[in-house]
Amino acid sequence: MNRLTIKTSLLLLVGVLIGFILLSVAATVVRVQAGNAQLGRMYNERVRPLMRLTDIADAYARGVVDTAQKARDGLLAPDAALKNLLAARQR
Repeated sequence: MNRLTIKTSLLLLVGVLIGFILLSVAATVVRVQAGNAQLGRMYNERVRPLMRLTDIADAYARGVVDTAQKARDGLLAPDAALKNLLAARQR
């Protein structure tokens, strides 16, 4: 049986350990990429529509609620209020 020298044994051991480390790093990179892709999908499918909903709610508040309050307080004539409400509805 051919016996390995200490130097060869240590080099073989270090090589195997480096191989395991590289395999672990590669697996981690793949998992991080998958996580980033999933996070991107979640952002596009959930957060962006919420931003759009916020814009719609703000426009509603400016167009409808402000007009209704001004009409109630007498700061806006009823016909002008109706015109503003119809314009807000078309947006």
